[in-house]
Amino acid sequence: MKILTKCLLISVLVLLVRHDTRAQEKPGNPDYAWLAGRWSGTPALGGSMTIDFQIVNGNEIKGKAWLHGIRKPSGATATHETNIWGKITDTGVVDVTFGWPTGHIRYVLKRNEDGNLQGMKDQKILFFKDQEKKQ
Repeated sequence: MKILTKCLLISVLVLLVRHDTRAQEKPGNPDYAWLAGRWSGTPALGGSMTIDFQIVNGNEIKGKAWLHGIRKPSGATATHETNIWGKITDTGVVDVTFGWPTGHIRYVLKRNEDGNLQGMKDQKILFFKDQEKKQ
Protein backbone atom coordinates (compact mmCIF):
# COMPACT_ATOMS: atom_id res chain seq x y z
CA MET A 1 0.00 0.00 0.00
CA LYS A 2 2.86 2.39 0.80
CA ILE A 3 4.42 1.73 -2.58
CA LEU A 4 1.15 2.60 -4.33
CA THR A 5 0.89 5.86 -2.36
CA LYS A 6 4.49 6.79 -3.21
CA CYS A 7 3.95 6.03 -6.89
CA LEU A 8 0.79 8.11 -6.93
CA LEU A 9 2.55 11.03 -5.22
CA ILE A 10 5.46 10.89 -7.66
CA SER A 11 3.05 10.78 -10.61
CA VAL A 12 1.22 13.87 -9.36
CA LEU A 13 4.51 15.74 -8.88
CA VAL A 14 5.66 14.83 -12.40
CA LEU A 15 2.36 16.09 -13.85
CA LEU A 16 2.64 19.36 -11.91
CA VAL A 17 6.20 19.97 -13.11
CA ARG A 18 5.21 19.12 -16.68
CA HIS A 19 2.22 21.48 -16.53
CA ASP A 20 4.38 24.31 -15.14
CA THR A 21 6.99 24.02 -17.91
CA ARG A 22 4.28 24.14 -20.60
CA ALA A 23 2.81 27.31 -19.10
CA GLN A 24 5.99 29.33 -19.72
CA GLU A 25 5.74 31.70 -22.63
CA LYS A 26 8.22 32.16 -25.42
CA PRO A 27 9.34 35.62 -26.52
CA GLY A 28 7.35 37.60 -29.02
CA ASN A 29 8.44 38.06 -32.60
CA PRO A 30 10.72 41.14 -32.79
CA ASP A 31 8.82 42.26 -35.92
CA TYR A 32 5.88 43.05 -33.61
CA ALA A 33 7.84 44.98 -30.96
CA TRP A 34 6.17 48.20 -32.19
CA LEU A 35 2.91 47.06 -30.54
CA ALA A 36 4.34 46.32 -27.08
CA GLY A 37 3.61 48.92 -24.43
CA ARG A 38 0.83 51.35 -23.55
CA TRP A 39 -1.67 52.79 -25.98
CA SER A 40 -4.42 55.31 -25.22
CA GLY A 41 -7.46 56.26 -27.20
CA THR A 42 -11.14 56.03 -27.94
CA PRO A 43 -13.06 52.73 -27.79
CA ALA A 44 -16.18 52.05 -29.89
CA LEU A 45 -18.69 53.50 -27.42
CA GLY A 46 -16.65 56.61 -26.66
CA GLY A 47 -14.91 57.59 -23.47
CA SER A 48 -11.24 56.75 -23.09
CA MET A 49 -9.23 53.56 -22.75
CA THR A 50 -5.64 52.60 -22.00
CA ILE A 51 -4.28 49.28 -23.28
CA ASP A 52 -1.01 47.63 -22.23
CA PHE A 53 -0.02 45.16 -24.97
CA GLN A 54 2.52 42.36 -24.47
CA ILE A 55 3.67 40.12 -27.32
CA VAL A 56 4.44 36.48 -26.45
CA ASN A 57 4.85 33.15 -28.24
CA GLY A 58 5.63 34.75 -31.59
CA ASN A 59 2.47 36.66 -32.50
CA GLU A 60 0.18 36.24 -29.48
CA ILE A 61 -1.11 39.25 -27.58
CA LYS A 62 -1.86 39.46 -23.89
CA GLY A 63 -2.14 42.31 -21.45
CA LYS A 64 -4.55 44.63 -19.64
CA ALA A 65 -7.00 47.35 -20.60
CA TRP A 66 -8.55 50.12 -18.52
CA LEU A 67 -11.81 51.83 -19.47
CA HIS A 68 -11.85 55.30 -17.91
CA GLY A 69 -14.65 57.67 -17.00
CA ILE A 70 -17.46 55.18 -16.42
CA ARG A 71 -20.37 56.87 -14.62
CA LYS A 72 -21.61 55.26 -11.41
CA PRO A 73 -25.22 55.74 -10.23
CA SER A 74 -23.84 58.11 -7.58
CA GLY A 75 -22.51 60.39 -10.32
CA ALA A 76 -18.86 59.59 -9.61
CA THR A 77 -16.62 58.18 -12.31
CA ALA A 78 -14.70 54.92 -12.18
CA THR A 79 -12.10 52.95 -14.11
CA HIS A 80 -12.64 49.30 -15.02
CA GLU A 81 -9.77 46.88 -15.71
CA THR A 82 -9.85 43.71 -17.81
CA ASN A 83 -7.53 41.17 -19.41
CA ILE A 84 -6.93 41.17 -23.15
CA TRP A 85 -5.74 38.46 -25.52
CA GLY A 86 -5.44 37.92 -29.24
CA LYS A 87 -3.02 37.74 -32.16
CA ILE A 88 -1.31 39.86 -34.70
CA THR A 89 -2.78 38.26 -37.80
CA ASP A 90 -0.77 40.18 -40.38
CA THR A 91 1.80 42.96 -40.33
CA GLY A 92 -0.10 45.83 -38.80
CA VAL A 93 -3.38 43.97 -38.15
CA VAL A 94 -4.22 43.34 -34.49
CA ASP A 95 -7.08 41.01 -33.52
CA VAL A 96 -7.70 41.58 -29.79
CA THR A 97 -10.44 40.44 -27.38
CA PHE A 98 -11.35 42.26 -24.18
CA GLY A 99 -12.69 40.04 -21.37
CA TRP A 100 -15.18 42.40 -19.70
CA PRO A 101 -17.44 40.93 -16.97
CA THR A 102 -20.49 41.72 -19.11
CA GLY A 103 -19.07 39.80 -22.08
CA HIS A 104 -16.17 39.63 -24.47
CA ILE A 105 -15.64 42.36 -27.05
CA ARG A 106 -13.42 41.84 -30.09
CA TYR A 107 -11.66 44.61 -32.02
CA VAL A 108 -9.77 44.22 -35.27
CA LEU A 109 -7.34 47.11 -35.50
CA LYS A 110 -5.06 48.19 -38.34
CA ARG A 111 -1.78 50.05 -37.94
CA ASN A 112 -2.07 53.26 -39.96
CA GLU A 113 0.76 54.93 -41.87
CA ASP A 114 1.17 57.36 -38.95
CA GLY A 115 1.67 54.40 -36.56
CA ASN A 116 -1.71 54.66 -34.80
CA LEU A 117 -4.18 51.78 -34.40
CA GLN A 118 -7.62 52.28 -35.94
CA GLY A 119 -10.68 50.05 -36.07
CA MET A 120 -11.05 48.31 -39.43
CA LYS A 121 -14.86 48.20 -39.25
CA ASP A 122 -15.45 51.14 -36.90
CA GLN A 123 -13.22 54.09 -37.79
CA LYS A 124 -14.11 55.85 -34.50
CA ILE A 125 -11.88 53.36 -32.66
CA LEU A 126 -8.48 55.04 -32.54
CA PHE A 127 -5.45 54.42 -30.28
CA PHE A 128 -2.14 56.27 -30.03
CA LYS A 129 1.12 54.85 -28.66
CA ASP A 130 1.97 56.48 -25.33
CA GLN A 131 5.37 58.13 -25.53
CA GLU A 132 7.76 57.12 -22.77
CA LYS A 133 9.24 59.98 -20.79
CA LYS A 134 12.83 60.60 -21.77
CA GLN A 135 15.21 61.74 -19.05
